This record gives sequence, C-alpha cells and structure tokens, in this order.
Amino acid sequence: MISILLSMQLAIAQDDPAWQDCQNDQAIAGTAGFANAQAGKITNAQAYGAVGFAESRLFPKLEDAGDDGWTTTGGVRYTVTMGATHLPTLEGGGCPDQLRITSRALDLAATSFGVVASNGTFGIFYASSLAYGITPQADPRLRFMYHGAGFVYGTVGAAFAPVLPGTYRQGGGPLSTDYVIGGIFDADAVVANAGFVGSTGFYFDVRGGKLPWFATALLNQLSLDNYAKGGISRAKSKAGESFVFARNVPFSALPRTDSAGNLAPTPDLPRTNLTTGHIDQRSLGGILDVEAALAVLPSVIVHDAHVGLHTNGYHDGKAGALIQGGIVELPDLFFYGVEGGRKPQFRAEVHGAGGEPGEKHAIGHVAVTMNDADHLVLFPYAQGAVSVEFGFEGTF
Repeated sequence: MISILLSMQLAIAQDDPAWQDCQNDQAIAGTAGFANAQAGKITNAQAYGAVGFAESRLFPKLEDAGDDGWTTTGGVRYTVTMGATHLPTLEGGGCPDQLRITSRALDLAATSFGVVASNGTFGIFYASSLAYGITPQADPRLRFMYHGAGFVYGTVGAAFAPVLPGTYRQGGGPLSTDYVIGGIFDADAVVANAGFVGSTGFYFDVRGGKLPWFATALLNQLSLDNYAKGGISRAKSKAGESFVFARNVPFSALPRTDSAGNLAPTPDLPRTNLTTGHIDQRSLGGILDVEAALAVLPSVIVHDAHVGLHTNGYHDGKAGALIQGGIVELPDLFFYGVEGGRKPQFRAEVHGAGGEPGEKHAIGHVAVTMNDADHLVLFPYAQGAVSVEFGFEGTF
C-alpha cells in the first residue's frame, strides 16, 4: 500500500511545476527500495565489474591476437541502467509540503577498466570497476551531465581501485570499487588464469588451449553457493561459433540497514541458487544468433530464449550492427521483492572497428538493452529498466 501511494505521489509530483523546486532529496532508510539501492552497488559491481569485463572483452581479444611476442590488450566500458529501482525519498529545497515525501528513480552506473599482457606463455592481467548510484533530477540535461562526469571520474577511479576504499555509502547513492589482479600461464594444451578479487575472494579460470572447453569460478566460501560456469566456448565450425555451458549464480537476501542507513551484519540470510544450462549458436549463415537457457534450480523455467540478426563478421571484430529480441524469465525472489515471470527482452548494438583482427586492432561499441538476461540475473529488481552501454578495446 505504501509503495502504491508513493507511486501515485510521484506521478502527481512530476506533473506539478513545483516539483522543479524539490532538491537535495534524502533516501528514507528502512524501506525495501532503500535496501535494494544499498545492495545495488554489490550486484552492479558484479554485473559490470572487474572479472566480467576481463572475461567478456579482454581475454578473448588477447586469444585472437596470437602468440607473436608480447601482446597487450586494454579497454574501458561504461554502463548506465536508468531507473534500476526506486527509492522513497524526503525532498528538500523549496519543495511544497504536499510533495515532501515521494519516490525517485535510482540510476546505477559502472565503469570497467582493464589491461592484459602476455608473451604467449606467461602473462599478467589487471581489471577493475567503479560502480555508483544516483537519484537523478527531473531535468534530463542534468541527468546527462551527471553521468557524463561519472564516466570521466569513474574511469580514473576504476584504474586506481586497489588503493581506494571498497565501499562508500551515502543515503541511497552508494559507490564501490572492485578489482582483480592475477597471472596467466599458457601451456599450449591448457591456459590457466588465476587472481585475487578485491570484493569476493579468488578467481580461477582454466580452458583448453586447443580444445574449446573452460571452467570458471569465483570463490568466497567453501560451499556450493559460489558463482561457477563451465562447458564449451567458442567452438568454431562451418555453422559458426558454438557455446554450450552450465552456470550457477547465487542469490542471498539483502542485509538489513540500521537507522542511519548502514548495512548491518545479518547472519543466516535466506539464499538460493539459479542453476542454468545454455546453448548459444552464433553466426548461423554468417548473420543469425540463437540462444536458449533452461533453469533447473530453484525451479524449472525457460530462463532465456532469443534470436539476433547482425552484419557478417560482427562477432569477428568487424564493424557492423546487431539487433536481438526474445523473452527472459526469473524465478520468484521475494527477498528482493521480485515476482518471477516472463518478460520481453531487447538489445541493439553497433560496432566500429579499426585495424585487422588478430593484429593491432581496436573496436568500439554502443548498445541499448532492456531486460537482458545476464543483466537481470544481477539486477533482479531492474525489470523493465533500460541500460545504455559504450566502450572500446584495443590490441597493441
């Protein structure tokens, strides 16, 4: 009932010119929206953080570059999820009395930065992220300005993540840094990456040097409640590129907050695991992608099913465009206030490239997504929110 009243109040407020006088808002602690915002920095860092960026953007680029002496890859990525959740807020400034208590959207954003270097046998890697949340003002120009500044300062902050405090909380706009630093050993038949993750514990990734198998884990406790992923990756054939793998993503209830809004130690939080099997076939006929994922825990559902069309050579580092659509489904996660169900998903992405893949090569991308399956796994409460992402990687 409270959330309904706040939503009605927000709708009324946005149509009221006096809403423009509402400034210096303060999140109301002790509410579900506040708890989601406080913990949003955790899932945001995981979603766009150090390990994910290294795995999805840097390691594949290093692999494609070959073993001809020392090779270095590096890049940056910036993502904003607009309206990922909503916060009950107390408005300040010259806000009229009837608009003092309302609800504001919370934007979550993250910058990821990384560098990987290898001589073909030994290597080192460093990847990092800085994540933050803001309650944007009603004026879209101010929203754009805040996130533009966030990209600049976030890139610098991500680069120096190991020497910065891990988490800073102020009301509903948390800020956190995360990083992974480690080494690479390429024995031709097996490639192993291992490192220390600032927020989680230890990262391990082992894959075949000639055969396309892999196994990845983030370990922060001796139990099955860890992130793990393994199977076949980037198996090339005349049909294109194939991925067949299983994945486990742990969820735990959000810690409680005290009267000051600080996360309080909460033992024995409810937990569950989302365990899924994935089949992903890319570049059928050079232009078609098909992916399906079936969840077996905590319930049997079709977690992800989508198709995509793209220009020829899109997944090989060439310039082009992709458009993708389908459905996504989450289980009930009531400790996040999330009711499961099927939702439409959408992705549109454009690549620009320079140089030749496998040599000195740079690529940039811009993407707009809604209800992306990987995104919702880490932002379960961000259903229906739109994300904007851009970034670039280069080999030199």
